[in-house]
Amino acid sequence: ISQNAFLGCPIKDLRFDPNSNLKTIGTTAFNSKKLTKLIVPASVETISDSAFRNCENLSILKFEPGSKLKTIGAYAFDGCSSLKLVALPDSVVTLGAYAFRNCSALTNVNLSNNLSVIAEYTFYGCTNLKTVNLPKKLVSIDQRAFYDTAITHLNFPSSLEFIGYCAFDECS
Repeated sequence: ISQNAFLGCPIKDLRFDPNSNLKTIGTTAFNSKKLTKLIVPASVETISDSAFRNCENLSILKFEPGSKLKTIGAYAFDGCSSLKLVALPDSVVTLGAYAFRNCSALTNVNLSNNLSVIAEYTFYGCTNLKTVNLPKKLVSIDQRAFYDTAITHLNFPSSLEFIGYCAFDECS
């Protein structure tokens, strides 16, 4: 799906055929205030920068079984303020900066077990985020990754080498 392909389009429920061959969802492909549900086909390998940015009514995000998703770009779901739960498939190895910033309804995140870096500002401003499972291969939590969240309990893996500036600052 190319850049800006559905920018501002009033789609509410986005589904793809189970046999979809879609590989990439482009930059700012969907920036719709109406979108409420997204099921990402297993064939998708890349969700580009800002692909679903400011889809403020997106409350359901699911990934089909057998997902090949490797990369979620910067700002991909920034401002999706109705999103409550995120469970990334284990195929994800790159999660861009600001990817879930200001997802204020987000309460629970299950990260890919193959993620080694949580980039800067990834969950910044997710004010209701209480539960995050940190991957066993995690090496770095960059600056302000969890700034202004509600995290109350964390288990740091033995692989962790770096926690950045203000990574957990202003947690309530």
